[in-house]
Amino acid sequence: MPMKPLHRKHIVLLLMMLPVLASGQQYDTIIINNDVQLIHLKDSFFVHVTWDDYNGCRFGSNGLLVIRNGNALMIDTPMDETKTAAILNYLRDSMHTNVTLFIPGHWHNDCIGGLAELHCRNVFSIANEMTRAECIKRNLETPKASFSKSLTWSFCGIPVECWYPGAGHSLDNIVVYFPKQKILFGGCLTKSAESSTIGNIADADVHAWPKTLKKVQKKYRDAEIIIPGHGSVGSLKLIDHTICIINHYLNSKK
Repeated sequence: MPMKPLHRKHIVLLLMMLPVLASGQQYDTIIINNDVQLIHLKDSFFVHVTWDDYNGCRFGSNGLLVIRNGNALMIDTPMDETKTAAILNYLRDSMHTNVTLFIPGHWHNDCIGGLAELHCRNVFSIANEMTRAECIKRNLETPKASFSKSLTWSFCGIPVECWYPGAGHSLDNIVVYFPKQKILFGGCLTKSAESSTIGNIADADVHAWPKTLKKVQKKYRDAEIIIPGHGSVGSLKLIDHTICIINHYLNSKK
């Protein structure tokens, strides 16, 4: 079912951004403000990209929105409540949509930094049981419910599968797959094509990471679009690219 048209006073400029796939494919991008963008992938799927500063460097973080019949599923929040509120307000005012369900990829701030804002708006949240346990342990805003190894259901008629493949970037990281659209949210378990270093491994199991990725690669071999936690959207090739980065790091430590 198509989304309702934008109200005239809320229309924003739609720009054709630089290619976000290695193939050179381009996507329409909605600029909410200087730090928040929505990239339209296909159907009612949008990547939300938010920008933050760290040690003088500006970096982007990715999440996903699936919109259907005035409801939205959000995967990962921005790093703070302000940017999360900007997304929620835009969806409400310009797309006549409210986020009703939230799933974090893992417990880090770039996944749950805006969870308190979601809870203030009565959004139901569900996470891997390891993620929920870690939030409780660290006295963080905690998802309301949890699942164990996997969770398969339909969001407003769209099939969804959450799956815990094993440790990697963090001990609790999951992936979320949409089989009909062949879209895989890999989160920080996967690196973008422009990434060349392993990044934050403070909570990682680097030795298990390549094995975990191979499980994902085998299970979702038909995936056409992969969304990493940071950087450009890509194809299934991002998994091999990530494995190469990790193996290079491991070899450098020998």
